[in-house]
Amino acid sequence: MRYLNPPNPSPQTDYFQNSTPDYAAMITVLATRLTVLQAQVETVQNRVDSLEFHQMRPFNQTFTPETTQTQYSPIVQAAFKSMKWLFLFLAGFALACILSVGLRTPNSITSTLLDQLQFWLLPLAVLVFAIVVIAAVLESLK
Repeated sequence: MRYLNPPNPSPQTDYFQNSTPDYAAMITVLATRLTVLQAQVETVQNRVDSLEFHQMRPFNQTFTPETTQTQYSPIVQAAFKSMKWLFLFLAGFALACILSVGLRTPNSITSTLLDQLQFWLLPLAVLVFAIVVIAAVLESLK
């Protein structure tokens, strides 16, 4: 029955003194928290600005010492192109052999493809190797 009969306030004790909050302390805590929150917002904004700056730049710009592209000499370009065509030649023959076996063509067609590969592969590989060696020698003499 404690809640039904609240005590009568006496003139010596202030009944409402314990129930009133300390507004000055609460305002101080809120001001401190707002200051910390403002610092955190500024930190996040700086990080977002940094990420947006890095996103606008090309990926490899920070890693290349200069922005101009290196121009290779004509002999090096010829070596690259000859290697590219040799590999395309090999890939085409591999594809033709796989298709001929997959489609179950007669053995004469498959054997003709392999004969052509043996006939063309050695001279082309020697030619490409010679171009690469000539390019390496000429570039090392410069």
